[in-house]
Amino acid sequence: MRTLPTMLFAALAFAATAQNTSISGTILSPTADSASVWRMRTEGRQQVQEILATGPIGKDGRFSLRFALDSARALVFSDGNEITHVYMLPGESLGLTLHTAYFDETLRFTGDGAARNNMLASLAVADEIGMLSNSLYAHAQQADPAAIGHRVDEHMKQMDGMLDDLSRSFPEMSGLLADRKKQNASMAEWSKRSILGELQFAALRRESVGKPLKDIAGVNLAGDTVRLSQFKGKTTVVDFWATWCGPCQMEMPSWAELEKQYGGQVNFVSISVWDDHTRWKARTAELGHKHSLFIDKEHLGQLDPYAINSIPRYMVIDKDLKIITIDAPRPSSPDLVKLF
Repeated sequence: MRTLPTMLFAALAFAATAQNTSISGTILSPTADSASVWRMRTEGRQQVQEILATGPIGKDGRFSLRFALDSARALVFSDGNEITHVYMLPGESLGLTLHTAYFDETLRFTGDGAARNNMLASLAVADEIGMLSNSLYAHAQQADPAAIGHRVDEHMKQMDGMLDDLSRSFPEMSGLLADRKKQNASMAEWSKRSILGELQFAALRRESVGKPLKDIAGVNLAGDTVRLSQFKGKTTVVDFWATWCGPCQMEMPSWAELEKQYGGQVNFVSISVWDDHTRWKARTAELGHKHSLFIDKEHLGQLDPYAINSIPRYMVIDKDLKIITIDAPRPSSPDLVKLF
């Protein structure tokens, strides 16, 4: 147990080392009312977010965040919508400008530490471009896994080289950049799996068009089992969603409007997955969906033929129970009604 003098000494030591630090600047075309800066710290085995400062974004896009920093830190800045990583020393005043339409591409730093943070921003853009290039190559060329793997490995080698260059130019970041290099190996494997998964799904999406529906069953609010095949005779739009899924909830007003306009000629069936049955019942009652089903965890395997591993996802089935698409546009898109 620490004594009072010991605690006071610790507090005074922190006060002596922590310095006033700031991030300020202008956000063009702001999409939120406030900006914030935070760091991640370790508590036991968990990473915990520690908010250092939050402040309003004015109508002119200007903001100013001030906080105490006791040592060189990797921090995260957010405009309320997107984030960027910065590295700051105690007492620095960092300025930034960005346009929300092209966040990373327009991000520019001025003031203390501008050189190191501009280089970090450029590194992030280079990484994004490299990964996007590999994905586009894979889809355009229908490349085999070995070719994709080679391109990803080459990209990661280039990124490691850039990290080494940054470490020599900005030794204060050497620890951070060394950790980033360690992460690149696992990132490379993730990237390979992700690109191959995209290719497999694209092939499944093409091959499924016009194929007979492999039936999907769930329970309705009354507890009765209902199958999609029971909706034969009309075009059917299916929404896979969950109560905890933010993007799913954002689409609900558009879904309701489509059902209001086209419900006489089209079946709208919402299917809750990876969800809690009680929360689903309560939320469904609020939404007032005409056709709402729930699939419990034990029966989610019936979704495997359609590779439904993330939500929201939408499917469209014709009146004869043949697939129009297993990956339809969202209800908020005007392209969805073109498939009715």
